[in-house]
Amino acid sequence: MLELPFQILRWWNDFGITLTASIFATLAFEAPILGIEKAIFGKPAPKKPSPGELAKAAPVAATSASPEPEPEAKPEPVEVTKTEIAPVPTNEENPSKA
Repeated sequence: MLELPFQILRWWNDFGITLTASIFATLAFEAPILGIEKAIFGKPAPKKPSPGELAKAAPVAATSASPEPEPEAKPEPVEVTKTEIAPVPTNEENPSKA
């Protein structure tokens, strides 16, 4: 029979090997099932924002009594340019590319 310190080390060795094997087995079997569940049920519903998040995202009211109107911006005209499409050379036209 082995001495007590070696029995303890043997127990930790067996425990470590078992734990490692169980992690790999879990990943090997659970990952495909999670993919199948995602395909069947789709994405989860978006999380509703909490009241604290709503308060942070709320716009701040203006404190001035008479807000000045912003000048109206006129859109600038967009230039339309036409480009020609050049044909792609084939191997017969360009023998350097094989």
